[in-house]
Amino acid sequence: DALALLCLRADGSSGRTTLASSAAVHNAVLARRPELLDGLSRTHFLDRRGEQLPGQLPWQALPLAHRDGERLSLRYDRGRLESAQRFPEVPRLGSADRELFDLMDEAASSPELRLDIDLAPGDLLLLNNHAALHACAPHDEDGPQREQPWHLLQLWLTPHQSRPLPAEFWGGERSGTGGRGGVTPRDVITPHTPHTPTKGKQPHVRPLRTPGAFGPVPR
Repeated sequence: DALALLCLRADGSSGRTTLASSAAVHNAVLARRPELLDGLSRTHFLDRRGEQLPGQLPWQALPLAHRDGERLSLRYDRGRLESAQRFPEVPRLGSADRELFDLMDEAASSPELRLDIDLAPGDLLLLNNHAALHACAPHDEDGPQREQPWHLLQLWLTPHQSRPLPAEFWGGERSGTGGRGGVTPRDVITPHTPHTPTKGKQPHVRPLRTPGAFGPVPR
């Protein structure tokens, strides 16, 4: 559901992260090629890239989008969509699929929708994976051989009170530890026993916040 990026090292523009609103990309496709939008709701196949447990399939079969009223949840990773084609059991991508992906790439990288952030060492970026698309500046493999110009730590999180989504949005998989999607946990951190407040003092209770409709990403 959420992604945390911690920058440990960056060299110039190598630490650049590009963001785009999922809803804005959806609306751009709707405005230009509305007939392609149905492709987001059909079953697609994502390469798990070796992050599955023994006995699990090396890919996930799931839709790319789910709409709950005015709230859109979008999962789009073209690299994993195309690398899943290496498995003979996975259906081939059609021309309409590639047209949809091309249009989404074009919209997400357009100056009107794109927000570039240059991460410096010590910067921590937190993202809602359902509401924002993100990409990192690629490393120039053809450039001179030198130390990797950047170093990012990535952490995927399932919040305690996460966005309600149907099971098929995660390929029907859910770990026994409560996680969903992403990388299946191999270990479990046992939470501390809740602290009993001192007599006469009330525990701190954080009120729940109900997210509203999508707004423009501030620049």
